[in-house]
Amino acid sequence: MKLFAAAAFLYCCGLSSAAENLDDGYLSAFCKSAAERSPQVQAAAAALNQANRHAGNLNLKFLPSATGTLDSTKEKITSIYENGGRAQGPIYSRSAGLTVIIPVLHPQDIEEQRSGSILVRRATLDLDVAYQQALYAAASAALKYLTGLSKQAVLSQKVELAKRAHEISERKSVAGSGTGLEADDALASFEEAEAELAGQATQTATQRLEVFTHAQSDADIDRIMYLREKLPTRESNIANILQNAPEQNNISIEQDEIDVELARGDLRYKAAAFLPKVDITVSRSKSYLSRNVQVPEIFDTPTTNVGNSVGIQVSMPIFDLTNTYGPEREAAAKLEQTQYQLDAEKIVSRRELLSIKANLNQQETQLRLLHRQQELLRTMIAAKAREVHAGHATEIEYVALEQRLISVNLNEIDAWTNMAMAALEYEQRSGNLTPQCIHEFFSFMKLE
Repeated sequence: MKLFAAAAFLYCCGLSSAAENLDDGYLSAFCKSAAERSPQVQAAAAALNQANRHAGNLNLKFLPSATGTLDSTKEKITSIYENGGRAQGPIYSRSAGLTVIIPVLHPQDIEEQRSGSILVRRATLDLDVAYQQALYAAASAALKYLTGLSKQAVLSQKVELAKRAHEISERKSVAGSGTGLEADDALASFEEAEAELAGQATQTATQRLEVFTHAQSDADIDRIMYLREKLPTRESNIANILQNAPEQNNISIEQDEIDVELARGDLRYKAAAFLPKVDITVSRSKSYLSRNVQVPEIFDTPTTNVGNSVGIQVSMPIFDLTNTYGPEREAAAKLEQTQYQLDAEKIVSRRELLSIKANLNQQETQLRLLHRQQELLRTMIAAKAREVHAGHATEIEYVALEQRLISVNLNEIDAWTNMAMAALEYEQRSGNLTPQCIHEFFSFMKLE
């Protein structure tokens, strides 16, 4: 989590602070805003809200439930007695009842409640993953666009030098001190440099579109383009700042571990189907019965009945292979599969993180070699300029050294960009990429 804080301690001694700059914090704020507006982040947030609601609904299963009944009937009957008497008329009956069921032991509901809590943890982690992925996408898009602009500027210098070399070769050919083959080679190099610049311009335009997918307006892109002038000399060593970064805090492994918990909870849920289910039932009922007959000798005698009951209801499956034994075996197999997937993910994840570190170290070594080449070429160019001024060397020799320096500068941009992207990827894969981490990253590069 303190990856780039360590960088500030190790490598930022003597660097000027950018706190007073108008663009201080802009890139990290841009990445944070892009992540918050990401559809994937919003979908993950909605999924977390749904998981919380589902967990809350599962808790309601442990509350008592009450059921009320009301009934009213009218029945018309005719009674014939042995003495020939006849009674005819309706019978009215009315009843009302209330039943309360209090859950005492519901093993499956208990396991389902536990799984609901685990699902909330998984949804929270998924939201964190989506947010970090959105941060990484915005930061990498901005970084690629900035370095693309720098590379395009260097390629423009390469085109100018190739054009200059072609003009010198043309003059030598006309003066008779050079050959037509040299002029043709210089022309081919000039056309190749122009084609390379055109290709980089197309790639930079594509990178601009990628940034635009994360931006709110063209003003965001214009401000990012302005930051190209603040790009560092890329002398910073990013690789060593990962030496103490944790490898075990891998966010994909955390997801798989929660999946194992969910599979284990599902197995407990299916196994709980064999256990008894206990409820306390409390009921109260009241019924009213009246007769209205037409024979005077028979009187209408209303009756009222009141009943109260309290009981314990126990239910358990005795023989139900479809809903008990079969699902339990299936859940056990799913748990075993999920555990194997977790073990495999741990191996693959560690290998990938080590690969990122190896790539960082490789880019660091290459960057150091390129810096030495730059220093050597600058020294050679300065010496060659003095030789040209004294008439001991030709201008074409001077231009050739400048072209070599341009090629080294292009390789340096690629190596430095790869290092920066790998550092961002490592933080994201480790689950440590936060807006504060992004700010420290860009501050380390003196962009904020």
